[in-house]
Amino acid sequence: MNLVANRYKIIDFDGIININKIYKAEDTYKNKKVLLKLIKHTKYIHIDFLTDLIDEITAFRDIKSPFICPIIDVGICNIDNNPCYYIISSFFDGVTLEYFVKNNKIKNSDIVNILTKVLKGLEVTHLNNIYHGSLSPRNILINENFDIKILDFCIVKANKGEHLKCIDLKYLAPEQLSINYTDVQSDFYSLGIILFELMFDKLPYEISENEIDMLKYMDKRIIWSDFELICENKKLLNVCKKLLSRKEKYNDIKEIIIDTVDVMYEKVKIKDNIKEEIKEINDNEYDTKKEGLKKRIYALIAVFIIICTILASFTMF
Repeated sequence: MNLVANRYKIIDFDGIININKIYKAEDTYKNKKVLLKLIKHTKYIHIDFLTDLIDEITAFRDIKSPFICPIIDVGICNIDNNPCYYIISSFFDGVTLEYFVKNNKIKNSDIVNILTKVLKGLEVTHLNNIYHGSLSPRNILINENFDIKILDFCIVKANKGEHLKCIDLKYLAPEQLSINYTDVQSDFYSLGIILFELMFDKLPYEISENEIDMLKYMDKRIIWSDFELICENKKLLNVCKKLLSRKEKYNDIKEIIIDTVDVMYEKVKIKDNIKEEIKEINDNEYDTKKEGLKKRIYALIAVFIIICTILASFTMF
């Protein structure tokens, strides 16, 4: 079955509907493409989740950003006799950041580009006191032009700020794992894990399917000195360290954007320095060649004078 709620036809259907996977689908009522995601109902989802989700989406519609993929419809359906919530978002022709990273080599400039756009998407929501709550590479879409869209806003907030335990625990902040508390700082932490993964192609901790073990791994802390040795951009690493810090934290999204702009400025400065060094080398090479040419001319003149002197002496005899 690839028709959800008798309306949304999954385009990339492979015979099995996977929960929490983002599908490209067709709205058969309006004959247009959409994105579809299914969330299985569990004991961790509040009884008023769907009602609250509709309220959150209604309020969220006033927030506009080119980096956010808005939810346009929600509802409940049965998949294999299991109650599920379907989330319909505006269409975007891209892949998840998780898939993109696995199948492409990500340069530092690409990382800064992605980070900047995600920050811009979060900025407009944080200014409206709205957090994401479950940010991960699975709900960030990206295309070949590095355009990005963030999905799944409103979902955690509609669940009274408690994570649904159907997402990756490895991207959740310690306070989400320990006391089920979510706020804008949770987004900063999740972003720090994503940034770390983009930079080093690995996660900073071991992973577990339960909160207690994940917290134990987090308590071991990250040995940053090990990563400083292999990091090409120290300023970008400092942004990551602060996002994941338990003491020195960012106060708001603007501070992160300022530091990210500083990283971009550093990249430009490095490029300018390289250009200056190349120019200096070229100038030095030109001066060296010029000096060598002068010496050869002087040598030829000297030889010419000597020959003329010898010829003149023979003429006298």
